[in-house]
Amino acid sequence: MKPLDTSAFVGKFVEEARDRLKALGAALLRLEQTPGAVDAIAEAMREAHSIKGSALMLGFTDIAQIAHKLEDLFVAAKQVPTVLNGDAFDLVFGSHGASGRCARARPVESS
Repeated sequence: MKPLDTSAFVGKFVEEARDRLKALGAALLRLEQTPGAVDAIAEAMREAHSIKGSALMLGFTDIAQIAHKLEDLFVAAKQVPTVLNGDAFDLVFGSHGASGRCARARPVESS
């Protein structure tokens, strides 16, 4: 059986990742303004989880690792919202930026 050629999915991944990163960024801003906001934590966790899954399916382990660490942080924040302090936000926004740079670096297939 021939392995699946995932190159056709890269453009869709980049497009979806950009949208998910925007939503993640919005959730992070809400969390910064309203620490412990349960809905914002849940949204951030969902977006990170979705990015991780899509990245893993296409073999983008660098993006998946960043998203996994973010997801772990949001899981911890559900239990103890104070883990999202100033230092954590610096790290999270840095990870958000790194994920965006990785997604933008992927070649987009034209149809």
